[in-house]
Amino acid sequence: MPPARTARPRRWAWTGRTSPRWRRGPGRPAAGPLSGCQPAVRRYGSSAAAPSRHCGWTPPIAREIRPFDSPDGPECASAALGALLASSATALGRCPADDLSAPDATALRELVGFLAGRHVQALDVVSDDSPRSAQAAAAVRTAAAATGVAVGPVRGPYALRVVVGGWPTAERVLQDSVRGVPQAVYLAPWLATGPVLAHGTGAVVALAFDPREPLPLDYLATLRTALPGESGSPAGYTAWLAAHGITLSAPTRLYASAQISFMLPELGHQHGGATGWVPDGTLIPVTGPLPQQ
Repeated sequence: MPPARTARPRRWAWTGRTSPRWRRGPGRPAAGPLSGCQPAVRRYGSSAAAPSRHCGWTPPIAREIRPFDSPDGPECASAALGALLASSATALGRCPADDLSAPDATALRELVGFLAGRHVQALDVVSDDSPRSAQAAAAVRTAAAATGVAVGPVRGPYALRVVVGGWPTAERVLQDSVRGVPQAVYLAPWLATGPVLAHGTGAVVALAFDPREPLPLDYLATLRTALPGESGSPAGYTAWLAAHGITLSAPTRLYASAQISFMLPELGHQHGGATGWVPDGTLIPVTGPLPQQ
């Protein structure tokens, strides 16, 4: 990161190089490298295709990676942004959708074990064409076979779907659930982000951290100081932690997404609005630590 300067306030912008080189750009005075930026990573699709159009910022990602060329691009940019917010000087070498992480694989196995313990007989796995999704779908099928749960298309009011695709895939499933026959939807850990969860469906996500605890809220506060209105993501939070030398080690729990239209002041919580993990909502723990698988 550039050194602190006391005279002639300047705005700094990432040059897109793989090394931490910065250039001074024109614009408003800034308190940090992302000052003056407009939210650009919050929604996937064309609106998130080029943050540099908003503030001269390009995510610190190795040149061989082109994150905005795929539906998983905004998640990749969110990971790069999380590292940048923690003053990391290392460019992101891989996007989260390139590989299934060990913690996420563990969370999926424990999710299937939980469902088997609740006497679920069949589930439908919803995936896409990313490497992570293919590996996650295989992990779910293996865990299901080990616990006697059938995997295949399930229809009707008792359908249960485990979504292991990317953000657009999850949003499509949740929108279908709202418009059609209600279904029980369980989400992979990387899908716990505002644009996916802001549908009021009560979707359940497996997470190895509590989004209401101080450390995740510190990440959100840092993010929204730089980019007001931006949504946090597990990819961004994990990268932010890694840049601080911290790894997630908490047990997996299941959290249900809930919309909250108001919050009584005397409750003293900051779940909804712009302060929580879910816009105008919260993630509520619905289980204790899941048994290890």
